[in-house]
Formats: sequence, structure tokens, C-alpha cells
Amino acid sequence: MILEAGKIYNAAQLAEWFRIKPKSFSNNKIKKLKELEEYCKFNDLGRKGVEVIEVYIEEYKTAAKEKVAKSFEDCWGNSHGEKLDTGKNVARKIKQKYNLDTKEQTLSSYVNLERKKQYGKINTIKHTNPQGEKGSCKYVFCKKVGNEFLPFTAAELEIKKELYKKYKFDEETEEYAIWKEAYLDGDISEQDWIDFCKNYQSDKWANFKAELSKELKCICTYATLLELKQN
Repeated sequence: MILEAGKIYNAAQLAEWFRIKPKSFSNNKIKKLKELEEYCKFNDLGRKGVEVIEVYIEEYKTAAKEKVAKSFEDCWGNSHGEKLDTGKNVARKIKQKYNLDTKEQTLSSYVNLERKKQYGKINTIKHTNPQGEKGSCKYVFCKKVGNEFLPFTAAELEIKKELYKKYKFDEETEEYAIWKEAYLDGDISEQDWIDFCKNYQSDKWANFKAELSKELKCICTYATLLELKQN
């Protein structure tokens, strides 16, 4: 059973989704609805159940969630030890590692939940969010080689800098563009995107990124960089 936006779920249906008995759901309703907040945005209709507004994670699979929590730290990052990755890529690695039948979209949502727990919400240029248990994180414009995300070299940064001048970009333009890509890729929720959105001039970004990718002979994209708390 999966959650679907626009539907109303009664207590019996929610119990089925949580994979517990209806009586267990009724006895722990407050706790289970709090847990449901991780999976979707909803309106509590009381005895009628809940109306699902937006779905973050459609499936409830506790075993898969536990696998993600256990493997998150080891699977996030590249072979050079840099903690640069995406939720979708880490989900793919965990799915392969454990040969899980869980959808990658569901695993990706679990990965992003774990990332938020450990490293907080993504920081922006203008706003710093509270840190998570281990540190903070931010989006980084970078390159993708194979299945790994890598920072630009010094020489590549010079090429990027010159193209910036050509397209008259700044850091805010870059940040807007990679946040939009993250939203379209499902890495952040619609609400996260709405909270971030500003009025930017971003129509030239696709041409810039295509030209930079051609110059560097690789895919230029975004990834999330995890940063440990400073002692």
C-alpha cells in the first residue's frame, strides 16, 4: 500500500499502511501521526482520518529505513573521501549493497531524512539553518564522473570563472539553479522549494551549464556537501 496525495485515509487504512493492527494504531495514534509527518503533509480530520496533501515517502518500510540509517555514513561520499553526494545516488548504493526490493525513490527519501537528522536542513548563501547531530550541509555545484561527484579542480574553476563573466552570473544565480534542480530531482520537497524561492534571473543557466560541461568534458551538476561540526 502506498500513500497518494489528495486522498483521505481512515484509521483502518493508516493501520494497514503502518503494517500494524487497527487497535495498535488507535492506542498510539498521536505517536503514529507524528511519525506520519516524515512521510507526508496532511490535515488531521479527527475521526474521519487524515487528508494527504503532499507525499514525501509513499511506502512505509521500517527495515529499509534501518538499513539506510546504518549505511548512511559509509555510503555518502566519493572514493576520495570527500563527503559530496546526492540522496538518489546514495539510495542506489544502499539498494545494491543490500539487494533491497524497496523503490529507489523511497530509499532516497529515507536517505534525505537521515541527512537532515544528522546534518540539518540545506544551508543557503543568505540563511544558515540549525545544525544536525553531526554538522551541517550545503549544495555545491560540481562535476559528475561515472557515479561519483567531484569538486572542480583549480584549472576547472578558472574556466568556470571566465564563463561566469560571459554570462554575468553570481553565486545567487548558481544557488537558485541548483536548488531548482534538487526540487525537480525530488531531492527536496515542494515546501522546501517554496520556502527558498526568490525572484532570480535564471533563464541563461542551462546554456551556461551546457557550455561548461562541454569545456570540461563531463556532466556539471549539483551534490550535497556534508560538513562536520567544528570543535
